[in-house]
Amino acid sequence: MLYDWNFEGDGLKVSEVIAGGPFDRASSKVKAGSVVKAVNGVKIDKDTDYTEIFNNLSGKKTLISFSAPGQENWEEVILPISAGALNDLLYNRWVKSREEEVD
Repeated sequence: MLYDWNFEGDGLKVSEVIAGGPFDRASSKVKAGSVVKAVNGVKIDKDTDYTEIFNNLSGKKTLISFSAPGQENWEEVILPISAGALNDLLYNRWVKSREEEVD
């Protein structure tokens, strides 16, 4: 997921679900505008250093709590990917955007 760094509320607001990432599946309700409220029960507020919360989770089942306007809060269990795998997905995203620009 990519986040909206201009969001000033508690949690991390999703700006995009990355194709091929852990939340890019039919059963996931996560979409742009969803807000990550907690990771493995650790709440995220404006002052939380979220990097510590996400550190060393690659390949381990992780419970993520979400909220979204007009929806009840929900939780999803995922297997987070490594930073290297995320970089590969971001590269593929970049290549696809360049291909679309050329077309």
